[in-house]
Amino acid sequence: MKKYLLACTALFLLTGCSAKSTESTPASSNKTPLSSSPSQKLHSSTSSSTAMPQTIKKFASGDYSAYTGTYKSELDSSLIISADKIHYYAPDQTLVGSVVLNQKTFSKQTTSPSFSRTYAFNTETITVTFNDTGDKITSISLSKDIYNNNQATIFKYSTAETSLPFTEQEALKILQSSRGFSDDDSYFLATKYENSYIIQVVSKAIRAQGGSGTVGLYQVFSDGTNFLVKNNPTTGAYDKIE
Repeated sequence: MKKYLLACTALFLLTGCSAKSTESTPASSNKTPLSSSPSQKLHSSTSSSTAMPQTIKKFASGDYSAYTGTYKSELDSSLIISADKIHYYAPDQTLVGSVVLNQKTFSKQTTSPSFSRTYAFNTETITVTFNDTGDKITSISLSKDIYNNNQATIFKYSTAETSLPFTEQEALKILQSSRGFSDDDSYFLATKYENSYIIQVVSKAIRAQGGSGTVGLYQVFSDGTNFLVKNNPTTGAYDKIE
């Protein structure tokens, strides 16, 4: 009888231990989600670090203020980026035109480093590539450049200077508006001279009669100043005619 009671007591104790062990299992399983949380935080941190930088988002909306400056190619053509405009200049610094980068010309982009945005540009494409943090433009690539035998041209940052070059077209507009010359009446032959242009005005009517047609040489500056000049054959300079 005693042996029977001892056996039952042992069985009861064994069963109790098993129950306690079983009850403790859910408690340990409840800790499992907590152990995965550092991994989730790391994943979240990695995702945010590769998110599109705010400066590139602004660039996409037409705000180029984070990337202002002059970007030049090996051919000496240039792209000048101001806060809200991009101008394209030929190797002789003639203004080719504005580069329109907006949602209408947008083609594709990469959304992870290194970031880039590609736009349609005339019959070509132009791709702007940014560094991994998006705070600098590493290169601007024109897929087909008429000034490079229709080959691709790469522009890279050259200087912070954003003032637009004084062009022949601008000098001619100044002269015509201030002197009343018209394309209908005259030819214009412009020569770059230091920080100005020398413009020879040729009368079409006089030229048609067999004469040289030259009615004057004018020196024109970017601030609108212009006056008659004559060439000094000794020094090669242009002297102002009072």
